[in-house]
Order: sequence, then C-alpha cells, then structure tokens
Amino acid sequence: MMTFDTILPKMAEIFRQHQADFPCVRPLLVNRDMNGRVRLIMDEKWEHDDRAMAAIDKITRKIEGVLGPHAYPAKDALLFESNFEEVLASEAKFSLEGIEGAYVVDRLATEGNWSSISPPNTTTPRIVFFSIKGGVGRSTALAATAWALAESGKRVLVLDLDLESPGLSSSLLPEDRRPTHGIAVRGWGWAEQT
Repeated sequence: MMTFDTILPKMAEIFRQHQADFPCVRPLLVNRDMNGRVRLIMDEKWEHDDRAMAAIDKITRKIEGVLGPHAYPAKDALLFESNFEEVLASEAKFSLEGIEGAYVVDRLATEGNWSSISPPNTTTPRIVFFSIKGGVGRSTALAATAWALAESGKRVLVLDLDLESPGLSSSLLPEDRRPTHGIAVRGWGWAEQT
C-alpha cells in the first residue's frame, strides 16, 4: 500500500529505472505538496527540447502509474520555471536519496517561499483548535471558548477554516446568517459586527 512515507523511495526507484532518460533533464525538483501528491519542476529551457520532453513524458507516466492518487496526472505533472537556478538556490530542499540532480521540495503550494515566512505577530494572542479527525468536539469547544472570552470583554475573531462543512456557524450565527459553504467568520466586540 502506498503511504506518504513510501512516496519518495518509490520516486527514487522510478528514476533509477529511467537512468538512461534522466541525465538529459537534470537538475529537477520533485514537489511534494501538503496532500502528498508529487509533480516535477524543471527549467523552462527543456520545454521545447523534444528529447528531454520524450524522456520526461516516460517518467511522468510511470510516476502516475506507480503512485496513483499520490501523483498528479501525467499531463499536469510538470511545471516549468523560468528562473530555475534561482529557485534551486533559494528553496529549502533535500536530495532525493541516491539520485544525483533530483531534489525534493515539500509543501510548495504557492509561488511564495515557504522557508522564509515572516514570524507571526506576537502582540495578538491566537488560539488554534486543530484535529485531523472530525466529530471530536473541536467546533463546540471553540465556540464555548470564544463566547466566554467575548463575555469577559475580550475582542474575539473566530475563523472556521473547514471549507467543506464549517461547524461554527450553527453555534454562533443566527440561522439567516449561516453560510452554505466556505469560511464562517464571526467577530465580537468590534464597532460593527462581522
């Protein structure tokens, strides 16, 4: 069974199987996103090189076949970077074990540099209620805590970032203001209620 921990060893195995094809497209980045799905990032100079694209096409099809849902479809598995050398130098990365010229970049979900996020503001206290599993009472605990803080005179902003089924709205908002989907936002103690 494929798991998050077996993705990179499988990627290294795929590159070893395609050693004859791989040299013409190095260096490259293996981008593993927050969901464990992988895609490749290459220098845009290879985009119009027929030999390189034939080699990488074989590799991306193999990745899709071996990793299944842990890979992007072969047609979407490749990103080209115009400033590849700069990205290679600036991103937090590590070598794909045993594969020269292949580096792993985890969680590159946006064009931003995840390795240089500015430190959080320390003047505003934040409380995060987090759990991967649903149905454990996280929304209820958050609603009760927010309500108690607001009752004690604190200014409170509550964000429910469960995009599929935000549970805070049923605890904190009147029925006519509850969202059907998306992010539920509620603030107390502001001059104007949100």
